[in-house]
Amino acid sequence: MSNSKIALLKDEVRANAVSDLKLLDTLPEERFDRVVRLAMALMEMPYSFVNLVDKERIWAKSTYDNVPYESTRDQSICNFAIRNTLPTVIEDTLLDDNVHHLNYVVNSPKFRCYVGIPLTYNGEIVGALCTLDTKPCKVSAKKIQLLSDLAKIVENEFLNVQLEHESHGLRAQKKAWRDLSTKLQSKDQLSGLRSHALELVANGTPLKSTFHAMIEGVEREFPDMICSILLLDDIGEKVVRCYGPSLPDIYNKALIGLEIGHGVGSCGTAAALAERVIVSDIFSHEYWANFLPLAEQAEVKACWSEPILSSDGEVLGTFAIYHKEIRKPQEIEFRLIEQSAHLASIAIERDRANKLIWQQANYDALTGLPNRELSAVHINVAISNARRNQQSFALMFLDLDRFKEVNDTLGHDAGDLLLVEASKRIQSCVRASDSVARLGGDEFVVLLNNVDGQQGVEKVASHILQLLTDGFQLKAEIAHISASIGITFYPQDGQTLDILMKNADQAMYQAKESGRDRFSYFTQEMREEANERHLLSEDLRRAIKNDELVLYYQPIVDLTSGKIMVAEALVRWLHPTRGMLYPEDFIELSDDSGLTFPLTQWVINQASKQSIEWAQLNNDSFRVSVNTSLRQYTDNGRHSEQWLHELETQKTNVQHLIFEVSEQLLVDPSPLVISKIERLKNLGIELAIDDFGTGYSSLVHIKKLGIDYLKIDKQFIANIAATDDGKVLCEAIIAMTNKLGTKVVSEGIELPQQLQILQEFGCELGQGYYLAYPLTAKALTERLTQQ
Repeated sequence: MSNSKIALLKDEVRANAVSDLKLLDTLPEERFDRVVRLAMALMEMPYSFVNLVDKERIWAKSTYDNVPYESTRDQSICNFAIRNTLPTVIEDTLLDDNVHHLNYVVNSPKFRCYVGIPLTYNGEIVGALCTLDTKPCKVSAKKIQLLSDLAKIVENEFLNVQLEHESHGLRAQKKAWRDLSTKLQSKDQLSGLRSHALELVANGTPLKSTFHAMIEGVEREFPDMICSILLLDDIGEKVVRCYGPSLPDIYNKALIGLEIGHGVGSCGTAAALAERVIVSDIFSHEYWANFLPLAEQAEVKACWSEPILSSDGEVLGTFAIYHKEIRKPQEIEFRLIEQSAHLASIAIERDRANKLIWQQANYDALTGLPNRELSAVHINVAISNARRNQQSFALMFLDLDRFKEVNDTLGHDAGDLLLVEASKRIQSCVRASDSVARLGGDEFVVLLNNVDGQQGVEKVASHILQLLTDGFQLKAEIAHISASIGITFYPQDGQTLDILMKNADQAMYQAKESGRDRFSYFTQEMREEANERHLLSEDLRRAIKNDELVLYYQPIVDLTSGKIMVAEALVRWLHPTRGMLYPEDFIELSDDSGLTFPLTQWVINQASKQSIEWAQLNNDSFRVSVNTSLRQYTDNGRHSEQWLHELETQKTNVQHLIFEVSEQLLVDPSPLVISKIERLKNLGIELAIDDFGTGYSSLVHIKKLGIDYLKIDKQFIANIAATDDGKVLCEAIIAMTNKLGTKVVSEGIELPQQLQILQEFGCELGQGYYLAYPLTAKALTERLTQQ
């Protein structure tokens, strides 16, 4: 048979399995939507789908935004993920020959990273659980395993769908079956038991109640039977639970902790061999030699046991049927014990899936600590208890100092190791009644219940700081960090979750500003300062909307001719009550309040209009430079995309602009950053690196990114006439940059000696108060007209 015929046959078998599942074109369901939300959170990606593969289309049972989605198979990446049973990981779709041309890769939303786990049903791959991102990503083995675990939950839900269909049918037929002949009575009994058990599982009944109901149902239908269910530990070696309501308590208790093995009764042997064990006469069988006293107390003489197997073949426990007389099993008892073990397996796996979902929704996957959501629950419970008992508690907000440096220099795997060890050290400092949570990144919350004054709290905080300053052994490297801790108290500082979290956060930032590696208490002054910043941020929001801002322009001149070649746009805020405010008064505030993009866009709009007018006075060579934020290049959210799109729609207006950005841009630029720079360059916008020399950037990336200007930080210019080292550094930077074909701008020229030295070094452009102060647009127009 040809390969094409084999492929067609496989597709037909797959399509039949998808059809049997009866999920195509059905409404969204929370059980699948919950998995999709967890997948996005755990994988840290903005898109996720539970996709099913139909004959000619890919249809999503659940989507990241609950909007219906389907695609032709030839345009879906999932069409490749279903070709084998292994995870499909594409860290950059543009580098993959199979998918780089697909519609959703080339066009919006332009997927760049894909991780897909095949989903099976009745032994056939019927779809995939996938997560996607619009930027290339490195995907760790740990994350792939987490997504695989979630895929098992989806497959378990497929099984539940099948069981629900069966259960519905069985309930509808139950009345009719009761009227069948006596020959079918035993089958009716089994079906009734199965239907009732499935209803319990589908309704989410607790495992203990489900098992007791199953056992009582069997014993009611078959009064001469005594049943029990044993559960094993996670490694399948010992009995940890025994459900046998009709057996003596002493019998059930004796089995707890029992190690399974060949010859360990009917159940221990069945679990060890993973196969059914029939013992018709307990008192003459070798398997029961060590358990005869227990059998006498329970008054049982026969026992057959069925292993409870998971969908992967793992032994979870046993289902056993006992009799009080010596006897062999009948045909119905074989079917009964097999069915009961299978139903117990479904109940156990459903219980495990629910626990896994709850665990992943409430605990941090890396450290095992409670996450932000569960931490909020703990704090609200602490508030209720403290209010009822008239007690106080302390809340600490902890941020690791210099953690980003570890990530950047040693890699994210080392950073993860550090976070795990740091969480253990923090936990070792608190009592069992306290709690530690990881909010995300390098932020932790510590809840100290029932405290009396600051002394005990300070002792805990000091202990945490001491342990975190000890070195962290990260494989072959040793890393050193510290921490900043903010502390607030209930009820003195606040009485709600939001207020207490804000208080602790403000106190933490105060600790950072005071030098790090310390703790700081929340104070009323911090609240007043926070309120003041909030009011000012609202004023800034209105100022951008109402044009209360104004631009001044500081000339950048040719150091040979003295001609003004560029003007840097400097924003000022004419506040209605505070008067003229300068960038240092509100730029940081704009970053904190989410106004970076609208503020920068306002400056660009004003500067682009002015640049066109001035270019006409200078033969199109004149440009205006605008300060931009690093966030605008590294952010992958909708604000950044909107910003770039707006620039592209006004392409003819921005051709005389230069965008200045900090030299952090040159520190290992990501594909996302490179892509955005390429889009800007295509618009004719030039790029300048501002304050060069203050960070850890590499000159290698200047050429790679097509940087047009490099602005030497003013601290180097200040030293150029004072020290030989200052001269050597500036001369070296100018020489190397000139070799790269990039123009050099010296910032902060305030003395004639500085200007002379820079001219001798061959520096092309300069800026500073010695050359020109910032001017209004009108004043600069006059200067340009004169030159």
